[in-house]
Amino acid sequence: MNSLKSRLGWGLVAALVVLFVLQAAIIHVSVGNLFRDLMAEQLEHNAEALLAAMSVGPDRSIVLLPSQVDPVFRRPLSGHYFRIEVPGAVLYSRSLWDEDFPVAPPGLYRAVGPEGRPLLIFTRRYIARGLPITISVTDDLAAVARRIRQMQVLAGALSLSFLALLVIVQRAILVHALRPLDRVHQDMAELERGEAARVTEEVPEEILPLVLAFNRLAGSMARRVERSRTSLGNLAHAIKTPLSLIRQATESPELAAATELRQHIEDQAGRIGTLVERELSRARLAGEATPGERLDLERELGALLRAVQAVHRERDIRIDMRIPAGRTFAIDREDFLELFGNLLDNACKWAVGRVRVTVEDGRGLVVAVEDDGPGCPPGELENIARRGVRLDEAAPGHGLGLSIAGDVAESYGGGLSFGRSPELGGFVARVVLPDPADRVHGNPMRGASGAAEAVRGET
Repeated sequence: MNSLKSRLGWGLVAALVVLFVLQAAIIHVSVGNLFRDLMAEQLEHNAEALLAAMSVGPDRSIVLLPSQVDPVFRRPLSGHYFRIEVPGAVLYSRSLWDEDFPVAPPGLYRAVGPEGRPLLIFTRRYIARGLPITISVTDDLAAVARRIRQMQVLAGALSLSFLALLVIVQRAILVHALRPLDRVHQDMAELERGEAARVTEEVPEEILPLVLAFNRLAGSMARRVERSRTSLGNLAHAIKTPLSLIRQATESPELAAATELRQHIEDQAGRIGTLVERELSRARLAGEATPGERLDLERELGALLRAVQAVHRERDIRIDMRIPAGRTFAIDREDFLELFGNLLDNACKWAVGRVRVTVEDGRGLVVAVEDDGPGCPPGELENIARRGVRLDEAAPGHGLGLSIAGDVAESYGGGLSFGRSPELGGFVARVVLPDPADRVHGNPMRGASGAAEAVRGET
């Protein structure tokens, strides 16, 4: 349970439950003691009333005046009994009939009376008109216990109601207090999807330093990528100049006679240029979308198609584009142009007259670039799929551009697969990129591997 809301919520519920359990225990003990004290006072009052109802005859005999005795003592087995001991005689209440109850020294105690019913017995000794008198009166504990249980049930029901109400109230307070964290979570999800540029800073003071640090880090990373690209571009231009001079030097009269040496220098200069271009292209990859950047695929691919057609205008190649309206995706624009620019350029180089770009609808980004050219031999495709060999090393003519496109796809957690177009008959390159939300939560896009396998199966 890593949720802060769950931890606080269950912690407060547990604290409230413990509090109400303690309260119930205290109420139970307090109510029992309260009834016991009230009963003791009532029994003492009954004993004094019986003492007041006594009359001493001329022969020092004790007589109870019926009019002053509580009628409850006349109802059979009512649970309310008395026993009066005087010298030479014992008086019983009519409610006892032929039963009796145990008598103990003066005080308050419990005992079992007639019919096995629990009794609370109060006994006290008095001196009246010079005679020692011991009066014992009882009260039915069973009836009192029923009343106590009724009060406890009522108190328990009220306590549970208050507990439920407090849980609801504290839940509402907790949700309201943590709502800024939900907003931060939402902003970070939008940031990953390319729909926002920064996380809101309207948060509680406790997490404001963390949000500020995150925003500074995001801005710093964006500036660092931009500086890296600028520096790498400058480096590329700086390296191309010495390479041009080396190539010009191979055409000098001094090397005209050294054919083998001249060819060797040209080959190495070309190899250096290829390696430098490939590594610089890879180093320029951002690998993640710039915060707040979500590209309109129809607009960006349309502009890219027009640029590629302009480059290959002498070939009169027809390029078709199939893309759902309003389709967007969170990807760095430079990486997008690098990825699909290389794929389209390769397709136009090998096409006879048609190139088709298809963007599939759904989660993530799946794009197929097909041409009607000769395609790639199945043996080489199987070799690439089996061993992961670089295309520029395994398939002449499909060279550096496809290798760079594969690096771009991998930097976004996706992949690039190749096969033969079932409709156009030429080469097809399929790009599969997971949705940014799936990359955030560590869940690869479902169907990505299946798409790649399907392409391989076409070969």
